[in-house]
Amino acid sequence: MAESNGECSLPFWCNVCSLDLQSEKSLSEHRKGRKHMKRAYRQNATSNQVELPKCAEFKPSDIDEDELFSGLASGSYRNIVIVTGAGVSTAAGVPDFRSPGGLFDTLRREFGNRFPWVYEDTEKLLSRNFMNMYPDVFANEVNPLIRRNFEDLKPTLTHRFCAWLQKKGWLRRVYTSNVDGLHLHESLSMPLEVVVESHGSLHDGSIVMYGDNLPCRFFEKCNEDFPV
Repeated sequence: MAESNGECSLPFWCNVCSLDLQSEKSLSEHRKGRKHMKRAYRQNATSNQVELPKCAEFKPSDIDEDELFSGLASGSYRNIVIVTGAGVSTAAGVPDFRSPGGLFDTLRREFGNRFPWVYEDTEKLLSRNFMNMYPDVFANEVNPLIRRNFEDLKPTLTHRFCAWLQKKGWLRRVYTSNVDGLHLHESLSMPLEVVVESHGSLHDGSIVMYGDNLPCRFFEKCNEDFPV
């Protein structure tokens, strides 16, 4: 395995992660993964050795909130992309993960005695590795506990606002890190194509667990919506 300037000469070697991916397709998929992207970012930030893709410079107009919503109401803004997170669903009764009294506090209380590491690394309880090591605990205890927090939810004003933009024909995409499926609630009639559930959804079993790569569709739509 020859090296030049600290880099391996194998044809499908990832210098960021020090892995031999064996094929061009595997290497390409690997580079889309969350772990690779994080490592590439960190290396770039600390040593400037990894060059990340650069998007065209964006200079937003200097407008205030009233002007923004006036422009939205009048249809001045089209081809809109919205990014949402936990805050848009807390009003629907969904606890966020890390705030006091949130889901992680519940998991620590319920599972901390059996798995003391939960107090420090709570997210590991929601990892693919934990599910594989303790399938019965995950299926019979962890999963039902999580799902109880997502029962009988109704869309909030933010979800309805996104649906309104879509009905007007002005919404290009919604990217959400939420797994509650509220952007696709049946009452909103949002097309599947418009919504990218970056972390998957509890409703269809596509949820992205800690340690998983983000779904390919996330990267595909990013490339469509934000071409480099």
